[in-house]
Amino acid sequence: MTWLLPMAIILPMTGAALTLVASRRPRVQRAISVTAISLQLLVELVMLFQVDRNGTMVMHIGGWTAPLGVTLVADDLAAFMLVVSTIVSLAVLIYGI
Repeated sequence: MTWLLPMAIILPMTGAALTLVASRRPRVQRAISVTAISLQLLVELVMLFQVDRNGTMVMHIGGWTAPLGVTLVADDLAAFMLVVSTIVSLAVLIYGI
């Protein structure tokens, strides 16, 4: 399930792009933002469960190894910190709305 690693990057970027598309509709922007962060939290919770169950997840972007390419790594601490920071971000967003 290494597809979970890039989703932690793709979901917020997609949500930001969609909020730019809906720039004149604040309610739609709020709905997009809450949906994107909620989906991100769900993906990161699944990632945390998978890392806890199967060990560290590693993905080499584009098939290149570390000196030449980008490597995404999720271990127990990284997955937990992603979940915590997303929970805080979602709480701040809901409070801000």
